[in-house]
Amino acid sequence: MRRAGVPLRREVMSGRLEGKTYVREGARVVVNSRNPEDCAAVARELGPGAVAVPADLSRSDEVCRLAAEAQAALGGVDILVNNAGQPRVAPSESLPEVDYRYTLDLNLNGYFVLTQQVVQGMFALGSGSIIHVSSMDGIDRGGLPA
Repeated sequence: MRRAGVPLRREVMSGRLEGKTYVREGARVVVNSRNPEDCAAVARELGPGAVAVPADLSRSDEVCRLAAEAQAALGGVDILVNNAGQPRVAPSESLPEVDYRYTLDLNLNGYFVLTQQVVQGMFALGSGSIIHVSSMDGIDRGGLPA
């Protein structure tokens, strides 16, 4: 998990499983969810190395706030794990445009804006890692026609 000679320090946007691993390895993490109660519950479960910052990643203003609060809470970000995602699945001919736009805003634009918000700090630190997690829907549509 660690690169030789580089201490693992600060990570943002972790899911529960990733968060447990990073905290166990000594990292401080920021946990995000749209639901403030869920977000706080996961942070409590992870322990004192975790901070809850609820935000809706389909909204650029909330993504920017999340990035600012994460950087303030952690003193910078060494690792960004973009793993937000929620499919709104239907055949293309019946998928409402609002659902299509929401999916793009969350699954694509949210990653882009969040990465933009933290990468300059990584450049200033001289290191950093960005991990983008995608969906199995790109491989397996659960029986829906492509």
